[in-house]
Amino acid sequence: MQKTTAHNMPWFSFTNAYLKRVSIKFISTLYTTESDATNDVS
Repeated sequence: MQKTTAHNMPWFSFTNAYLKRVSIKFISTLYTTESDATNDVS
């Protein structure tokens, strides 16, 4: 069981980091769009 956990850990960490990055980008995009509607080119 420990081997499976150790094997899945990198994948989980990568997915977690990816989701976090996407969430941050999505949230900042929302804030940017709300505060300045003309700045949605990024």
